Amino acid sequence: MTARALLDKQIDDVTYQLTMVLEGVDEAHLDHKVVPTAMSIREQVEHLCEVYTALEEMSRGVSHEWGTYKVEDTSWPSLTALFKDLRAKAIVIVQTSDDEKTIMEGSGFIVNHDAYHVGQIALIRIAVDPSWNPYSIYNH
Repeated sequence: MTARALLDKQIDDVTYQLTMVLEGVDEAHLDHKVVPTAMSIREQVEHLCEVYTALEEMSRGVSHEWGTYKVEDTSWPSLTALFKDLRAKAIVIVQTSDDEKTIMEGSGFIVNHDAYHVGQIALIRIAVDPSWNPYSIYNH
């Protein structure tokens, strides 16, 4: 297996996990925080939009100013549509790039960082919805 094939598989796996952890989220739970200093589901999805935007900028050699990104419309339908669009574009950038730095940033931002947020969002889902099956993210 090549490094490229492994990266593609990891992106596919974390894409499935993100899809499953966000599927069926009750909008009443979007702003729940497990602890006051944690991010809510809505805040995490907005944060991931910043990460994908930063990846795109960095792939063009533009420095990203972390923490400056804000989504105007954070309603759930609008935010998730933006999230899906930005994430899909970031994945294409990583999967079609020959630039080692872009590929490494993609591995860090999409594979590792997304997986971290899968865990964070899963914790919220477990806390607010005892009927949610946390093992559903692994049935891929």
